[in-house]
Amino acid sequence: MFERYTEKARQVIFFARYEASYFGSPYIETEHLLLGLLRVDKALSNRFLPSYASVEGIRKQIEARTIPGEKVSTSVDLPLSNESKHVLSHAAEEAERLGHKRIGPEHLLLGLLREENCFAAHILRERGLRLETIREGLARSPHTDIRAIALHPPSMFVFVDSVPPGAEVEIDGAFYGNTPAHLPLAAGERSIKLTLKGYRPWERRLQVMEGGNQNVIAELERIPPYPIPVSSEHEPSLIALTGFMGSGKTDVGRALAEILGWPFSDLDRGIEQAVRRSIDEIFRQDGEERFREIETDVLRSLLELQRPFVLATGGGTYVQPRNAELLRAAGATVVFLEASAETLLQRCSERGDPTAAIRPLARDPETFMRLYKERLPRYRTADLTVVSENKPPEAVAQEIAEKLRLLRH
Repeated sequence: MFERYTEKARQVIFFARYEASYFGSPYIETEHLLLGLLRVDKALSNRFLPSYASVEGIRKQIEARTIPGEKVSTSVDLPLSNESKHVLSHAAEEAERLGHKRIGPEHLLLGLLREENCFAAHILRERGLRLETIREGLARSPHTDIRAIALHPPSMFVFVDSVPPGAEVEIDGAFYGNTPAHLPLAAGERSIKLTLKGYRPWERRLQVMEGGNQNVIAELERIPPYPIPVSSEHEPSLIALTGFMGSGKTDVGRALAEILGWPFSDLDRGIEQAVRRSIDEIFRQDGEERFREIETDVLRSLLELQRPFVLATGGGTYVQPRNAELLRAAGATVVFLEASAETLLQRCSERGDPTAAIRPLARDPETFMRLYKERLPRYRTADLTVVSENKPPEAVAQEIAEKLRLLRH
């Protein structure tokens, strides 16, 4: 069903499922698709929303109308409502109309507007969005700011970039996407702000001149990483579990979430849902480098979920410096589940044939041991280390909760 979907469009569906689970809905409704769209594609969604407050306004409007039910586990594959099925059908038609081979978030946006009687379409129309205006804008320039096309044709383009790239760009308080970006702006004085997690905000006044293009290059200053203290003064709201394969991250994560009454998310599961392929398939078809790119994208999205929650990362997630930086910048308390290599190999082998059951990066004991030794120093930089060897997941989870002083007596 999702073969033609871009990775971002698949992530929209994944986060729509998360939103439906959060609200305790038995179906993924159109408002959940809208929230998923706002989470995943800020470069698209915020083109027509004046500020972050408007995104919060949409969430509050949805919460006010929704009668909360019992939260559903995020591992449950919730079905689409009939209206949401129509939206996906409309999105496919819009992609065909625009001559696009793949279905992206922009087509899902058009699909929401086409399902005229749904709640999401009502929310969007309230904020001035009209199907024909957005459709025409995408037909003329699918990567140009929709709001600028709909409200005032630009007199020129300003190229904005940052070192490092990927910073969020705000012009006069409105979100315009991420660097590098070619922005259509009318002439006049503008306020420009670039923000990137882990770096200090960069702000300037920009005089947009008639009759030519301009370049803005910002070198961002990194915020020094500070260790997160484990004390009563600092109570974690995001606990990320790391450790080698077989250390029990998923089982301990679920047990810890149950003890604390927090939601639980599994990064590997999130990756598989986002791209509709197994981890093993991604490694075999695309290679490790592409997998790590997807892993970072999904991790970045998961870190934006409502706090508090427990996150089980992949065995190699925390070893990647950019992922470790993301976790630090998000204020995560990273917990290393430690066990001996021999115990971990035995645990993995007990699941079946060792050469078939072990994760893609460890097809044999020699590789397994080498990877363990390579990754161990990085694991030990975590905020807290808890031995998971010869203990049930519930006992490990209890120990973590006690050491982080999260239990209420």
